[in-house]
Amino acid sequence: MTTAAAGQVPIPGTKPSRSVVALLALAMVIAAALAIGSFAAHDPIFALVGVVGLLATVMVAGRPEAAALIVVGLIYSNAPVVFVTFHGLPLAIGAAVPFILVAPLAYDLLVRRERIVVTPALPWIVVYLVVLIVSTIGSRDTGDAASALSAFVIEGLALYILVTNTIRSPGAVRAVVWVLLIVGAILGALSLFQQITETYTNAYFGFAQTESSVTGTTSTGIERLAGPIGEKNRYAQIMLMLVPLAIMQATAERRRGVKLVALGCAALAAIATALTFSRGAALAAAIVLLAMVALRYVRLTHVLAAIALITIVLLAVPQYGERVTSVGALLSLLSDEPPGAETDNSLLSRATENLTALSVWADHPIVGVGPGEFPAYYRDYADEIGLSVRAQDREAHNLYLGIAAESGSLGLIAFLGAVVVTLWQLSRARRAALRTRPDLAAIATGFLLSIVAYLASGLFLHLSYARYYWLLLALGGAAAMVIGRVAAAADDSGRGRLTGFRVDADRA
Repeated sequence: MTTAAAGQVPIPGTKPSRSVVALLALAMVIAAALAIGSFAAHDPIFALVGVVGLLATVMVAGRPEAAALIVVGLIYSNAPVVFVTFHGLPLAIGAAVPFILVAPLAYDLLVRRERIVVTPALPWIVVYLVVLIVSTIGSRDTGDAASALSAFVIEGLALYILVTNTIRSPGAVRAVVWVLLIVGAILGALSLFQQITETYTNAYFGFAQTESSVTGTTSTGIERLAGPIGEKNRYAQIMLMLVPLAIMQATAERRRGVKLVALGCAALAAIATALTFSRGAALAAAIVLLAMVALRYVRLTHVLAAIALITIVLLAVPQYGERVTSVGALLSLLSDEPPGAETDNSLLSRATENLTALSVWADHPIVGVGPGEFPAYYRDYADEIGLSVRAQDREAHNLYLGIAAESGSLGLIAFLGAVVVTLWQLSRARRAALRTRPDLAAIATGFLLSIVAYLASGLFLHLSYARYYWLLLALGGAAAMVIGRVAAAADDSGRGRLTGFRVDADRA
């Protein structure tokens, strides 16, 4: 093996001339600087975006694997949507963010001669696509259904393939976890600052929206924070997913200071979740905690840490506890007495939407009514339910019933198949890494519990802002493949047992 010259970083494959790279980089910097300068006088925010974009481009040119970190950070912060909505960024640029990953993918395939990664969940996702295509063809409004189908292809299938093919090493897995936690900590800190200062009318460039700033009113009389999403329950969902990931990352780190930083990220994400006052998120958190105990994936200290975190959140936001207790009114729906004033109208509305989705599924059991088409059927069926009918198109407000209504039993089976396979792969990877790489085993556990958090919150939310779900599933799938491969390489006896994990010591 030859030794690289001083100051040079050896790169697998062909090495371009340093002078050529330098000239191209200089030309790119000059062109970008001129473009940024032309925007600066008119829109400083646009100029800032240009500077960040320039730095990101230079970073990706030097380290192609950094593209995955940039894309994950942009998607999870919802920055592309914020800049399109609040700052006039062209929609095409915002929608193209996932395709930044084409560059590192091409580098891996053409220069490093890597294989295309096909996770065990990918065939299920492809089957789900086929079901959606058939459902679209038979839908009542093929135009709207085709739009929803296109959104899935870009934000679901394409994003999944690109992410799972660009995160190929333990270092990349660990780095992407920290990107998620840092983004969550920044958003959580911004929400906490907004709550303390009561600056609810200040959206902070679009990254700290509130319920009233979006809808013009508050549904509960309490200002509910909505972060960069603009929808409080969705903001709660994406922040809740980070809490178990952060707690497990704290156990994966060896240095005390880094552990404390991870726990701080967990606390900020949990507080941001509480400031949305989402009852569904509270119930989902309880389900995750029960899963942590029942599956024995965590030690008693982890459970105690989670309970302490919940206690801190309830002490910091006492109104959240009061709102959560109102869920008990839902029990009145199960009694023989008719719903009364004590039953929250939003709970009655959710029950109507769930029952309506169930009825639509019963009438269209094979491939459903078409992607994105359930709201058009809501009022046709809701009057027969009659609990609390809204005079507008409504979503199912249940991940599973919504998918069943729109893509039928075949779509629901394919969708759940991808989830189950991913959770199974993460579980296997965790078990394989426990003895030789407990740090990676903790990361696998974190992703597993984060997916469980999404699935639990899906009992109260339909599949909207689906890019977050597919991103999480892709990261879980990539982490399972990488961790399983590394564990197999570290344990010779694992070579015979860990079928499905390609042993590659060089990449490990």
